[in-house]
Amino acid sequence: MRKEILTIALLCIGLLTFGQSKSEIASVYIKRAQELVEKIEFKEANVQFEKAMKYTDTIDTSDLAWLGAYIKFELKEYEAARSYAKKYFVLKKNKKSEEYMDLLETYVTIEEKIIEIEEERKRLELERLKKEKEQRRLDSLEVVWNKKATSLSLQFDEMEAFNRFGTAIFKKGNYFGIIKDNGKILVDANKYQGVRSFDGYTLLLDKAENPSKVFAFDHSTSQGHILPSPNSMNNISTSFQEVTLPRGNGKVALYPNNSLKVVLYDIPTRAVIPEKDYKEIFKQLRKTDKISKSNKDGQVKVNKEWYYFGGDLGAGVHPLFAEDYSLKGFLLSISGVVLPPSSHNHIGVFYDGSYQYYANGDVLWMDQSGANVDAAENAFDSWKNVSAYER
Repeated sequence: MRKEILTIALLCIGLLTFGQSKSEIASVYIKRAQELVEKIEFKEANVQFEKAMKYTDTIDTSDLAWLGAYIKFELKEYEAARSYAKKYFVLKKNKKSEEYMDLLETYVTIEEKIIEIEEERKRLELERLKKEKEQRRLDSLEVVWNKKATSLSLQFDEMEAFNRFGTAIFKKGNYFGIIKDNGKILVDANKYQGVRSFDGYTLLLDKAENPSKVFAFDHSTSQGHILPSPNSMNNISTSFQEVTLPRGNGKVALYPNNSLKVVLYDIPTRAVIPEKDYKEIFKQLRKTDKISKSNKDGQVKVNKEWYYFGGDLGAGVHPLFAEDYSLKGFLLSISGVVLPPSSHNHIGVFYDGSYQYYANGDVLWMDQSGANVDAAENAFDSWKNVSAYER
């Protein structure tokens, strides 16, 4: 019996000693962690703190909970920091102390960071799912295109890159058409030998030069329509001398032959833009000495020469014609300069700070003063320079 009692006593003493040694060991690591925090060495402080936790069964002091929250916060381990902060708030008796209020403010920041991280995680997950969906779409298209590969390789001579609406221009022989990325032909390549394409709009012309029929296509809706005939715009016109590039506002400048006017057409509304009353324009041009005279026949006198006023391309650029319907130049209302057709042949509509114009078969760009500027950025960045198709 005595032997049994002695054994139990020794066991209790051993357990007590072991328990005290765990607490003492933990206190050593905690002290080291505190010293490292004071030196702003949070990574090393975290190592010492975690070692202390191995010898700590429960956190029973607010100081220890505060230390854990502070270290984890500085290391951006916000979930752990929140856990230690919550323990601190339970253990801390003085709820009005400066230390308590400081950690409360930090706790609010911790919660905000956790919300930010969760929102970013959700955003990345949505992005991942979106990419997966797009990849599945592309994989599906690949199957479709593989089935069509043989026939399409025989049908097409050239094909442009697909734009964001999943449509592209293709060429078969001397004709242009439009195709969908699932292989569906939207416009057959059997009628139109010319093309003007920019900013999500395409104009297909029945002839590369002097077309009499123009088909307008809106890539955003995959819908198209035939423009009014030249004869409906001017009763003695039979074709268009030139068709400019369509711009992002859906407008295009048309130059009918045998005409003293440039026609502006709005593709989205499928309508010719009504001609302005030029009396006020003439009045302003006379007032600023850009013209010396004007008359009721729509003529203006510039540099001692009479011209027919051909309209307003926007922002003060006006085509000028001779009585024989020949294009004589473009009057710039900003300076009074007349740009000759030899250098600026058929200027387009004004949009986003620039005009497109042709010069020796090339597509160039200018501002209101007539100075050349960098090429306008194609909103859909798919098409080559129009001259690559037909000039």
